Amino acid sequence: MLKKENFEIELSPTRLPEVNDDLDAGEITEKPSSNVGSGKVIENILDRIGLGKFHWLSYAVISVFWLCDGAEVIALSLLNYILVHVVWFVDLNDIGLLGSAIFGGFFLGSLISGPITTVYGRKKPFLIYMILVFILGVLSALSPNFMFLVVTRALYGVLVGILSPLTSSMITEITPKTKRGINFVLVSTFFTIGEVIAIFLAATLKVEQNESRWRGLLIWASLPALVSLALGYKFLEESPRYLLLKDAEKGIKVLNIMHQVNKKTELQLTETENQEIRQFVEKQKEKATKTPLKELFAKKNLRITLCLWVSWWVLNFVYYGILYVLPLVLARIKGDAGQGEDDFSYSDLFISAMGEVPSYILVMATIEHQKFGRKMSLTMSFALTGFCCFGAHLFVQEAFLLFVFFAKFFACSAFSFIYPLTSELYHTNCRTTGLGFASGVSRIGGVLMPWIVIWALKISPTAVFVTFGAFCMIATVAVVLLPYDTTGKELDQDDEDE
Repeated sequence: MLKKENFEIELSPTRLPEVNDDLDAGEITEKPSSNVGSGKVIENILDRIGLGKFHWLSYAVISVFWLCDGAEVIALSLLNYILVHVVWFVDLNDIGLLGSAIFGGFFLGSLISGPITTVYGRKKPFLIYMILVFILGVLSALSPNFMFLVVTRALYGVLVGILSPLTSSMITEITPKTKRGINFVLVSTFFTIGEVIAIFLAATLKVEQNESRWRGLLIWASLPALVSLALGYKFLEESPRYLLLKDAEKGIKVLNIMHQVNKKTELQLTETENQEIRQFVEKQKEKATKTPLKELFAKKNLRITLCLWVSWWVLNFVYYGILYVLPLVLARIKGDAGQGEDDFSYSDLFISAMGEVPSYILVMATIEHQKFGRKMSLTMSFALTGFCCFGAHLFVQEAFLLFVFFAKFFACSAFSFIYPLTSELYHTNCRTTGLGFASGVSRIGGVLMPWIVIWALKISPTAVFVTFGAFCMIATVAVVLLPYDTTGKELDQDDEDE
């Protein structure tokens, strides 16, 4: 565990630097400030701390969770095929029930994520829920029947619904503003890595050929949760922004730890910075009298909330819809072409998953670029995802996998843009609630998605891609209507709006 002793910092005037002091030690000269009470003082301190070992260790903890989530998503996708054709021989309506239960769990978890993290912070819930993620993964693998599997997968969905906005908020709150987007993308790549690992494991275990090997896949997919738990216990710290709103001294203590780990020196604060922090904390405590949920519908946030909810709903419906139905679609296409009834190739799944990999390169090149940033990039991602979905339906025999490849490419890019955009649009007091409710609303799309895609699958193998394309066009308009981009902006800068 990172050592925390000898960090007695008080919210009182501190020693001003001498003329010959080394500025690398974290000291700055006293300057008049016009930002008293604003969140800019925290941004300035994070900029001074810089990006370093503390951040890489924190990102590693969160990355392993995302890897686990990606592996579990692919395991679920393959499980749909296995349950229908290999074990239990359930019908497509039962598959719809399983999907709705899981996404219903996501929905519930997303709704309660905000209240939980508001009371208990980020670190403690993360560690507790990672234990439960592993336990439920194992219980799912030991399911004696279909309904037991439905229940355990639904409970797993609740945990992921809590953890996704929690980890996203953590990345936002510890990272300097000019690095938030690109580092969020780096962490999110592990979701795709998890998908690829799960496909490799499934192919190695040949889960489609045996009634019990799918259980091994579920156990392997849950193991990263233990790794994330161990790393989190040793290296993860509570969010300094969260602590500042609860106990200013503890918040400054974590900022000092960050500086110590990154630069091997103690953080020195000027009298002006101490004053700005006191003013900031007092102001945020006044805001805390308003419930975070009410804040989402305040005048300054209403348009943001509605546009984000539409965008999140569509993105989850389309992205997870493609993942959810792809093995069944590939089997139908091959069966209709006389290439093997109800069969599919792991290479096809691997190719579709690899469509996400180059998207991260695109995102890293644009997410911090002022000309593109979050908003314009998200708009383009939705529009191009819709175009590719239409193409997958129209050219099913000629270039279906190619269009699916690029649909996943742009949908994955959209996820990389929408997470930081959402977390930066909301204030610290309601950030996790805003992100959680946006994610929660999107899970309603996930609940409906299995029934819609299964219904469309009965019409034709690719009919559902028309629906995906139409919804993407709606989301494109919603993003355009967002009031501003957040690229390069400080968090919590809404004083003028009030």
